[in-house]
This record gives sequence, C-alpha cells and structure tokens, in this order.
Amino acid sequence: MEMDNTCNISYPPSMGECISMDNPEDMLKPWFINPHFVPIMITHALTFLVGVIGNVIIITTMTRDKSSRNATSMFLVSLAVADLLLLVVCIPLETLHYFVVTWDAEGAICKLSSYAEMVSAVASVLNLTAVSLERYIVIVYPMKSRSFCTMSNCRRALFLVWIVALILSIPVTITRSTVPFTYYNSDSNITITIFYCWDGDERGGLPFVIAVYQCCIMFIFPCLLMVFCYSRVIKELWISTKAVIKMLILVILLFLVCWGPRVIMQILIKHGLTFYSPIIYSIRVACMQLPFVHSCLNPIIYSLMSSNFRRMILQSCTKHCSCCCFIDRRRVSSRRGIPSTASTNYELTFNSEVIRGGPVTRPFHLFYNV
Repeated sequence: MEMDNTCNISYPPSMGECISMDNPEDMLKPWFINPHFVPIMITHALTFLVGVIGNVIIITTMTRDKSSRNATSMFLVSLAVADLLLLVVCIPLETLHYFVVTWDAEGAICKLSSYAEMVSAVASVLNLTAVSLERYIVIVYPMKSRSFCTMSNCRRALFLVWIVALILSIPVTITRSTVPFTYYNSDSNITITIFYCWDGDERGGLPFVIAVYQCCIMFIFPCLLMVFCYSRVIKELWISTKAVIKMLILVILLFLVCWGPRVIMQILIKHGLTFYSPIIYSIRVACMQLPFVHSCLNPIIYSLMSSNFRRMILQSCTKHCSCCCFIDRRRVSSRRGIPSTASTNYELTFNSEVIRGGPVTRPFHLFYNV
C-alpha cells in the first residue's frame, strides 16, 4: 500500500484520511487484505456458538431448579446474561462490519456496540466481584451471613449491579465514533470510503483518560478485591479439599488472562504505541478477541468442575429431552439431596448458610461439589 503525500496523512488517523493504493476495491475484501480475517471469523463463530448455547443452558438450568436457587446461583445467572449481551450484540455487529463497511457513517451503531460491550464487561466484573464478596462473607463470617446473604438482599444487589454497569459505561460513548478512511487510485479514478469504529484521537487527551478509567473499574479495583476475598477464603478452606482451591484460583486466572491484556493494550495505544507494526497489530487483534473467548468459558468450567451442575443438566434432559431416556433416573434422583449432616467440615456451596468449622446441619444442593 502506497501513501500519497498530497493527502491528509497523519497519525493518529483523523477525519478525512486518504490513502493511495493500486487496487482500492481490495479494501472491500477483508479476507484478502487482512491476514487475521480467518482466525478472527473462526474465533467469532466458535465463541458465539459455544457461548450462546452454554449460557442459555446455565440460565435455564439454574432458574428451573428451585432447590439450587440461592444468592450465588443468581449472581452466576446474571453473569451469564452479561456474557449473552456481549455475544448476541457485539460479535454479530463486529463481524458484519467486516463485510458492510459504509452502513454506519453517523456512528450510531458504533456507539451502541461499544456501549453494549462496556456494559457487558462491567456487569460481568461486578457479578464476579459480588460472588467473591458473598463467598467471603459466608466462609469467613458464617454467622453474620445468615442475616446478610439473603435472597432479598441478593435481588437488591443484582439490581444495583446492572444500574451501576449502565452508568459506568456511559463515558465510552463520548470518544467512540466512526472514522472515515478514503482509499483511491487517481489513475483508475476509483474511490472507496470505509468507516471504522474508532476513537477520534488515539493518543493522549480524553481517550487516554477513559482508557485508564476502564482499566481501573474493569480490572485493577475488581482484581484487588477478588484477590483479597479469595485469599481469605483459601486460608479458611486450606484444610479442605484441593478442588475448592483449584476452582478459586482458576476464577482469578481466567479473569486476569482474558481482560488484563486488553485493558493494558488500550492504555498503551492511547499513550502513543503504534499498532501499524505487524507484530503489534497481531497482538492487539489477539487481545481484542480474549473477552469474547471469556464469555463462553464459564459454562465449560461449570461442566468440568461441578458434578452438581452436570447432575442438574441430566435431570433437565430426563424431563424435557426424549433422547436422554437412557439415563438411569434412579441414580440421578438419588443424588438430589445430601444427608442432613454432611461428612465434611467445610463446604463451598451456593447456599449462604455455611457454618465454619462444623458440620452442615441441613440439606444442601452443591454447585461446586467438593
């Protein structure tokens, strides 16, 4: 691609950017000019398919099973809704933009997609933080949790989570808009204009402030709080089964790995890091896809690490799917309840009434079966 010095060429890109190239019409073929197009499309397709199916299963399974409906399960249902918002709104719009390049000249769809993505991210973070706080209170302060971690308080917290997410996500709409790039060939008199969803000013200023703001509310503060809560929980449960510790560590690592690179990359770009380098651009593309991947991981983790979640799915299949009639209903139903006195002193459950250091004195339906 050859740039014409007579055009308004600058970095960061600005309104009215024009680039001279031999075949401007190639810009309408993303599979031809973008080396990352195929991996991006595969990632979008797989995360959309797995994420939508998995999160719908989580929502339907947990809402139908009244025995497992408690504070933590409701937060995880809310987390699944936040993941669905990212999957259903952002992935289709981002995928469609590769093929329809002039549909959002005014920037309305760009702002909507960016706002929905931010709401989903903040809601996910707040739900994860709420779960960690609920677990912290239940495990470390079991007697206080009886009056504090109730379903009525859970509903208030869920309402607050989404209201706060909607409010905290508003700043992203201030700088986010479409930026036109004009590709032309003076010999053939062919001109192609493509609108990219972008910040008007990529370096410094208000976009940098908003990038730091996003990093703080989506990454730094929630991570510090979750690390504190889970470290205390791990300390209390150290004598218990190792499966609990593995689960808690995995929750933290998944959050760090999937959201950390993206928010850090955003700050670096707003601070002046150029992504015109092929290596930097490839890293940026990978970082932008990680939150999409994260939105489909929770159902997989639940299925792999929770025998009780698998049990609820099997029970749902026996009730609603004729193809699951081969399942031994007696074996499934025999696991619905747990004896009135549990054999372990420490249980990480979805029920808020956990007595530290003593046996559980009423039936529980465990989600994280330990």
